[in-house]
Amino acid sequence: MKKHSKPSTTLAKEAGFKQAQLLKVEILLANAKPKDAVSFMAGLVANDPMSQTTLHTFLLLRKTNVPVSLLADALQELVCKILKICD
Repeated sequence: MKKHSKPSTTLAKEAGFKQAQLLKVEILLANAKPKDAVSFMAGLVANDPMSQTTLHTFLLLRKTNVPVSLLADALQELVCKILKICD
């Protein structure tokens, strides 16, 4: 019988880290802190704007109790920060 190769420790840590990030967002939302959840996710997007998973998760916040205006403001700030086009 063939043994399956173990994923590298880096990949395993990466997956665990993503799960921890999602758990933090879930906890913030459960504690009725949508502003903190958006701020946390915006920070993650700013750190890695090319991460499709992080951006998708950020956009999924609109399906929760987070006001769309809060998401729109955060996205506008992210665009300014990433593209360095605002004051």
